[in-house]
Amino acid sequence: MDLKKIFRSFILLAMVLVLALACVACSDADEKQETNNSETVSDATEGVTVDKEGKYTIFENGEYAIRLIFPEKASDIEKSLYEQVRNKLSALTGVTPERLTDFKAYNDDGVDRAKPAILIGNTNYDESKQIYDELGYSQSRITIVGNKLVMAFSSDLDADRIYTELLGYLRGSNKTYVGIDASVNSIKSSNDFLEGIPKYPAKDHSFINLDNDNYMIYAEKAKTEDLKTYSDMLESIGFKSVNSREECGNIFKTLVLEEKYAYMYYSEYNKTARVIIGPEKMLGEQNCDSGLEEKYTPYIASIPQPDNGEGYIIRLADGRFIIVDAGYKGDDRVYKTLRELEEGEIRIAAWFISHPHSDHYPAFIDFIKDHGSDESITIEQVMFNYAASDMYNINGSAGVDNSKDDVELLYTSIRQYIPKVPIIKIHTGQTFDFDSASVEILYTIEDLIPDKITNINDSSLVLRVNVAGQSILLLTDTCYASGPILNKLWGEHLRSDIVQVAHHGMYPSVKEIYENAKAEVILIPAMLRHIKNHIVDERWAEEYSVILGYAKDIYVSGDEMQIIELPYTAVNNKEEMLEYLKNYS
Repeated sequence: MDLKKIFRSFILLAMVLVLALACVACSDADEKQETNNSETVSDATEGVTVDKEGKYTIFENGEYAIRLIFPEKASDIEKSLYEQVRNKLSALTGVTPERLTDFKAYNDDGVDRAKPAILIGNTNYDESKQIYDELGYSQSRITIVGNKLVMAFSSDLDADRIYTELLGYLRGSNKTYVGIDASVNSIKSSNDFLEGIPKYPAKDHSFINLDNDNYMIYAEKAKTEDLKTYSDMLESIGFKSVNSREECGNIFKTLVLEEKYAYMYYSEYNKTARVIIGPEKMLGEQNCDSGLEEKYTPYIASIPQPDNGEGYIIRLADGRFIIVDAGYKGDDRVYKTLRELEEGEIRIAAWFISHPHSDHYPAFIDFIKDHGSDESITIEQVMFNYAASDMYNINGSAGVDNSKDDVELLYTSIRQYIPKVPIIKIHTGQTFDFDSASVEILYTIEDLIPDKITNINDSSLVLRVNVAGQSILLLTDTCYASGPILNKLWGEHLRSDIVQVAHHGMYPSVKEIYENAKAEVILIPAMLRHIKNHIVDERWAEEYSVILGYAKDIYVSGDEMQIIELPYTAVNNKEEMLEYLKNYS
């Protein structure tokens, strides 16, 4: 026997056996790989076997069965969510979806619009519009309408949630198939406070987060019947109307439900509607009567300042005080001034803060820090209207203004030093009664929103105090944008006996305010050394010609405390004061 032939045959047989075993191993590996490929590759759905029945197909056989679409004028949140979904699908399939906006995807013949699509955000597709019309405030929803998978949401928090929800519903085979349960209909809410609040009836409106669980519904080209319809909607779910008024064509109404309030107002001059939803504890009582005997002579007194700061103290007939701002930090100036006015118990019926600038509010924080626990001092409420703190960091008409920290400091200081004192968020059109006196809110930052703040002075509160038969219009730092709004809102209703000239006599707002106020007494919260130049500055000649045209008396109140008893008796000091300022050095 030829041993060489036998050996060659043995080697050949061995090679065939090895090859056969290798094929079996490959077959097992392929079968195992096929099994693995039938599982999802999404972390959120790991271990789920694909069953194509009951699935909305997104990707199959190397191609997308849908188009991924977002709005042409997408918000930053919509763009971010779109990119997240697009990147995830690219990772799952190995194929990146075409980048399409609702404008780019649109075809006049309607053929393209009829194709299956994932719609992310508030696109102009009918399917998106349907879901957004049904979506409550601070809700998100994933659902299928016809052949469209709609992803709708209200805020960045809702957008984060909706992406996580999507991952939980995705099913797929590695780079072979991706789908989603066709029965998906997930509705989530990120804010329990807003749960159940109905949508405003006008489709074109915005929903804005203000601060501390306060939210604004804003509608342009508003109809009063829409406001009436929304009021009826709120009342149908249990809200009760507690206050309403109309003035100068403007409509104001307050409704409450358990721990919520809704304050709605319509501005006649520009046909806009606003509805503020917030916690009832921040609404405040319209009636702030004390029940005390009215035995004091009312007056308005200024708080001296080291520079052009502002702070006024108004004494009521029952002995309580209303304070507007406070001025610069340091020197315990508010306490010293109050002690000059009152040796005994000090009761502050309301402390109004106009805006977060260092010449208006820091002395208030000094006061509550040093005297907030003093048993001889009572602060009944602090009243102001600040928007979300991130709206206050700007680079605008007055340059860089980083007031965000000031906004947060006010809230934290009140909660730290006088935690039992209510913080009241006041709104344009509200009135507060203090026995025989009253306060009317004429402007807040909400009248400017949703326009961007370009000058923090335009966020300044404007109020009028009516006491002893006299009306005192306090313009605080009303400026370029807020001044025209204030004047258009109220017109001749601004008629007042005493007016505080806006912004310390600099940039004193629009002359029409003073034309309508026709005040015989003017207060200027400024130093004598500064106001001399303000009055003769040609930039403001028109405003001062109107202001001084009506004025009989001028009080420049920065250098020392000045007291004007109410009702005031004219002393006709205008000419003397102007001559004094002219020669002041």
